[in-house]
Amino acid sequence: MFEAKWLQALFYGGMVILQPRRVGPLVLLCALLGTTANVQAEKGVSVAIVVDGPAIEAEPEPPLPCVTNSRVVQASLQKVFKRLRSSQVTSLPGPAGSAIRAQNAAEVARSHLDVEHFAKEVFRSLWPQLDVERQEAWKSTLQSLLQHRYIERIRDPRRHHLKILSTEVDCHIAKSRVSLHTVGSKAKNTLEFHMRLSRAGWRVYDVVLEGASLVNAWRSRLSRVHREEGHAGLDKQLHRLMRRYDVAP
Repeated sequence: MFEAKWLQALFYGGMVILQPRRVGPLVLLCALLGTTANVQAEKGVSVAIVVDGPAIEAEPEPPLPCVTNSRVVQASLQKVFKRLRSSQVTSLPGPAGSAIRAQNAAEVARSHLDVEHFAKEVFRSLWPQLDVERQEAWKSTLQSLLQHRYIERIRDPRRHHLKILSTEVDCHIAKSRVSLHTVGSKAKNTLEFHMRLSRAGWRVYDVVLEGASLVNAWRSRLSRVHREEGHAGLDKQLHRLMRRYDVAP
């Protein structure tokens, strides 16, 4: 009496075409499963039925475990630094080799950044008010800002030793202070990475250098633009940044 295509439409939403005499059984099945079916059109001997929404919601994903062991966070940073170092190996000399190294480093950095959380921290209450199209456009620029700071401060990982000075973990949020010591030099950079646990692992959403947080700096700057010029002003500001960091529109 029931057909497989009905069940597919019921569970995932969609349209089914059937004979008029079979509308009743489908509507009955919808009622039993707690969804609805609307007759959209009749033509000849066929009736198009659109099933509104899935009848059975997908099982919610289990919550992420609360992390208290700082070694897990430190291992994540060390793994990324190792990947960055490997990304700098190329047999091509000159500008071609430099371009490949920069591209490889950018790909590694992108995989370790939480741009969504960075955007939410920068824009705070303004972020949920934006439509999806504007969020995606602004996130592209913000990703380049975060990526630039991340790569710029690490620079060439082949010439640095990474030393993790301290790590604080509060369930799904972590802060890790690291020292980058240049090989053969006394030069040293101390950075603080703010990270958030996602289903893909620990991801960086802020970089702090000498007490200056990227999130705080851009929150202050963009909040001022929004107060004075509104959404249109932010669009222009972020468009200028997009050109500066060569972000594809």
